[in-house]
Amino acid sequence: MPVLCLKPLTLLTVEGQTGRRTTLIYHIGTFKLADKARASEAADLLLKLKDIVPGTADYKVGINFTDKPTAATVCIIGAFETKEDFEAYMAHPVHTAEVAPKIAELCNHEYIERMASCDFEA
Repeated sequence: MPVLCLKPLTLLTVEGQTGRRTTLIYHIGTFKLADKARASEAADLLLKLKDIVPGTADYKVGINFTDKPTAATVCIIGAFETKEDFEAYMAHPVHTAEVAPKIAELCNHEYIERMASCDFEA
């Protein structure tokens, strides 16, 4: 089974109404496509999720530029203001009914071998 290694992230903070730093919820998803040539197609699909819910503080999609055999092809990093915003993102129909099935198809429906995610608060 492939091992997922991530470089340290520079964490975002948002200024609350009182001027204090607020913790964000981060969602990282990696996808190893069956055909690397379709990376732009996958990235375009994932970008549809960028602003589907209010409370999205930041959202990035990247295409891997290395040839490492264990590397994912495409990655998303989303930051959400609250756990409720993150849960709304995960349950949104554009995510569940439109984007997720197409990404799964691009990964040959091999969820364990080709997809990984990590969700954390920082």
